[in-house]
Amino acid sequence: MTTRIRITKARTFATLAVGLVVFAAGSRAGRVSAIGNPDTQPYDISGDWQWSEQNILTVPGYGAAFLGLEEEGPTLHFECVSGGTMNIEQDGNTFTATVAQSGECFTQRGQGPFYPFPSTLDISGSVNERSIFIDFGDCEYRGHLVIAPNSSAVRAIAATGNCDEIFTPASFKNVNYTAIRPH
Repeated sequence: MTTRIRITKARTFATLAVGLVVFAAGSRAGRVSAIGNPDTQPYDISGDWQWSEQNILTVPGYGAAFLGLEEEGPTLHFECVSGGTMNIEQDGNTFTATVAQSGECFTQRGQGPFYPFPSTLDISGSVNERSIFIDFGDCEYRGHLVIAPNSSAVRAIAATGNCDEIFTPASFKNVNYTAIRPH
């Protein structure tokens, strides 16, 4: 005699839901979770970091005068490459850091180099699992932590972000932000 079992979408969903609950309960009991740190402690990002970023900025042409540049038409386009160091102090899932930075900016038509940003600033942020939020004052970055294989050591931070308008209308896009621990 052959017995047929009818598998419905509801039964499949219920089985999947029970499996996820069992997996989550087992992960919380000390086994490694597929989505984060097994003890739900934030990853440790404290210490010294080297960072770099690339920004693309677009401001109205009249903004050129504020930057000591010649107008290049109704819109001024420029790209900045920055980098520096930061020392992160972490308390639970929040952190603060002092950042040293320098870099170069060039307009689309080659004016430069110039650098309209402060040489040091203080930042803050938070870590949630492998996600990171960084508040640079006028700029907010969101990204992820790069974890070393077979350990919980954070090797790098990768993020993108947006900044408040300096001139209206303006666009400031962070194309790429990375930070690595120095060797």
